[in-house]
Amino acid sequence: YIIDKTALCRGILTNRESVGQKRKVGYPMKKLVSIILCVLMLAMSSSVLAENALTFDPAVVEQMGLTGEFVSLEDFGLQFYLPSVMSAAELTQEQADQGTYALFMTADGSSMMSIGYGPAADAQGNAIADLNPLSELYTSSGAQNVEAGELNGLPCLGYDLTEAGVRGVAFLMDDGAQLTFNFAPMTDENYQAVAMVILSSIM
Repeated sequence: YIIDKTALCRGILTNRESVGQKRKVGYPMKKLVSIILCVLMLAMSSSVLAENALTFDPAVVEQMGLTGEFVSLEDFGLQFYLPSVMSAAELTQEQADQGTYALFMTADGSSMMSIGYGPAADAQGNAIADLNPLSELYTSSGAQNVEAGELNGLPCLGYDLTEAGVRGVAFLMDDGAQLTFNFAPMTDENYQAVAMVILSSIM
């Protein structure tokens, strides 16, 4: 299905408080998920992302027993694979004001993916046009494992917010803004597998 800019507001994504920590997400073929998760985590580690281009592999999704569909972000010319364990959630006004473009959650609300859209600018308000200064901005703001790389041929910046259990990726857009995908909680090993599948499918 297609997402459009109906309630788009500019700003940096800050949705961590909307994720509960009480229950883990259950998926089929748990042993196989654990094995594939190890492979995915190696493929998506910051050091590997910095050196290699990662591409989406439908065979991995099939082996994991996940079903889903590709979601088109027509406003940005991107798409990503959304497993059926995730569904779109309604944004609050506060989330929209903070720059949240879309929010997806598991049925029990314990895990989420949020997409944000907002200006890419340094502390002085100067526009950021490439990943090096964006990396410096994220690092100075407290993000960890900040590394530039490629997802399906698209330049991007990967980062972790370790204390909050968040993993994210940012793309610089042609209009001078940044588009971010944040996943939480990455402390849940079952959700990690789903998050990494979504991350690897952004194209």
